[in-house]
Amino acid sequence: MSLVDISNWPSGNQRFVPIGKRIKKVVLHPTSFDLYYFKEPKEKYPWEFWNEIIAYEVGKKLGFNVLKYEPAILDGIGGCLSKSMTEDFTQELIHGQQVLLRIYPEFETKKGTDHTFQLVESFFKSMNEEEHKLIINDFIEMLVFDAIIGNRDRHQQNWAIIREIKVQIRTGKYFSLKKQTNLPIITRTVRFSPLFDNGNCLAYNIIEENLHNFIDDENKLDKYLFGEKAVSHLKWYGAAMPHIELLNHISKIYPEVVLKSIIRVESLFNENIINDIVLNIDNGTIFADEIYSLSPKRKELISKLITTRTKRLIQAFL
Repeated sequence: MSLVDISNWPSGNQRFVPIGKRIKKVVLHPTSFDLYYFKEPKEKYPWEFWNEIIAYEVGKKLGFNVLKYEPAILDGIGGCLSKSMTEDFTQELIHGQQVLLRIYPEFETKKGTDHTFQLVESFFKSMNEEEHKLIINDFIEMLVFDAIIGNRDRHQQNWAIIREIKVQIRTGKYFSLKKQTNLPIITRTVRFSPLFDNGNCLAYNIIEENLHNFIDDENKLDKYLFGEKAVSHLKWYGAAMPHIELLNHISKIYPEVVLKSIIRVESLFNENIINDIVLNIDNGTIFADEIYSLSPKRKELISKLITTRTKRLIQAFL
């Protein structure tokens, strides 16, 4: 995987935070002029951006629709690069918080304490039947993916829908008019966005000298993976709970959706392939500053986290 140097790509002068907490910078591809976002890692965890790249590769292997991230560098700063999820002015990315505020203006935005499956579901049910079915299915798919990577940070600004408005001009006679008339036909569609901001997982917050503790101590690893802090940000009737427990509740209402996703994961999951993805994720990528590199120990732990969580998920439902 090659390192993309975007230092000379056209861009604005300022880094900014569009929605969410992480600093991003908008850049344009120098030949296609497609819009891209460069995401800087947290200063405390400079390796964290690799988790976005690993999540994409693992998610793709397991059949999830994950936004593609690539390793990149901007003026010596390491990070990851992703293409805009909207292609032109006819498409609009609408984050979860925006839609939840529409149906519940008192929604608590700082910590997302009102971010519950029931509230999200009520918004999806306000759509037409076909859109509701597609969107809720994709939303549950996201929760299955979060159970695999251990994402505890899927707050209301870390998922979105994409609304698209198309205008077609049709020529014909309308309303008994004698002359041919050009009439605009407007169609609106809504779909769930690719999964993005998947970096706050996979031992991102474990510093280098502590990695061996989780690799060598099964009890410590199990507590990190499934302990009282290992919960989904999305709540069930206001209660925070582990990812698998949340999915178990959801499966009582949407059994086919949950099982279909997990059955697919089981059919595509191969521990050797996951190990290969993680251990070779940085092949061909060399940063001048070693703080952005992945150590063999970190890759070993990340691979162990993914395989352990995936096996536990499959065991819980199949």
